[in-house]
Amino acid sequence: ERWAPGLCVERPCMVFSVVVWSVGFTAFYANWTFCKKDWDDGDEWCREPSWSKGFYYTVQAGLSIGFGVLTEASVLSIWVSTLNVLLGALLAAYVLAAFTESLVRGTD
Repeated sequence: ERWAPGLCVERPCMVFSVVVWSVGFTAFYANWTFCKKDWDDGDEWCREPSWSKGFYYTVQAGLSIGFGVLTEASVLSIWVSTLNVLLGALLAAYVLAAFTESLVRGTD
């Protein structure tokens, strides 16, 4: 019997979960936290999102590696980072548990 009946523990589902997590938080950080824009111009949209900083911060914060040299300036971003850390930890545990199960069962 599987350790998580009803949950998707197959490789495509795990890859999909990691991609959704990383793309979702990267998009937020790139467009909200690390956007190169003048907030005083009245424009609500980010014209120059920093995708590299967004991805870096997603991985650093989400996997609890550390926050590095980048800092957050808004309360919303801090709350999103808290959610990112929680979901990153759950996702890492989920992937490791499924991988360990496949090793114990001798499957690929």
